[in-house]
Order: sequence, then C-alpha cells, then structure tokens
Amino acid sequence: MVVKRKQRPIVLRERMRDTIARLACDRHFLLSHGLLMASSPLTPTEYKLLQLLLTDASDKRIAERIDLAESITHQHVMTIFRKFGVRRRAGLI
Repeated sequence: MVVKRKQRPIVLRERMRDTIARLACDRHFLLSHGLLMASSPLTPTEYKLLQLLLTDASDKRIAERIDLAESITHQHVMTIFRKFGVRRRAGLI
C-alpha cells in the first residue's frame, strides 16, 4: 500500500490557480458555443436582450429595438452578466 504525502500549500495554490485559469478558458468556449447555462433561467426579455448583445449592439440600440428605456435595458444587461458570471460583454462572446 502506497501512502501519499501531503502536498505543500504552495503546490496546491499553484494547481488551484492553473485549474481556475483552465476553467475560465473552458467557460469562454462553452458560452461561445451556447453550451453554458446561466445560474438561473433567463426571462423572455433577458433572452431577447442576450440575442441582441451577441450581435454587439449598444444598450441604446437594443433599447430602441425592443422598445424599452435605456436605463431599464442596462439593468437587464447587468442581470444577464450576473447570471452568466461575467463582468462585461466580451465575457459573453
């Protein structure tokens, strides 16, 4: 029977950092291919907004297309970011 020694904390931190970096890349790949799900379901309005966000439309342009105020559109966009765990539009693409 082989007994493994405990790994040093520094090695564990390095492995954790590498794993997180790998997951971030995988997350981007999955999201860009429509395979990553939001943390909670999107409302119909958020789904429409997400489709427009993926076309690189601005908040103002999106607001005009779905007939909402720009401030409300921005709130929906921020909610979508939160649900997908991203901080900006580039994280969705």
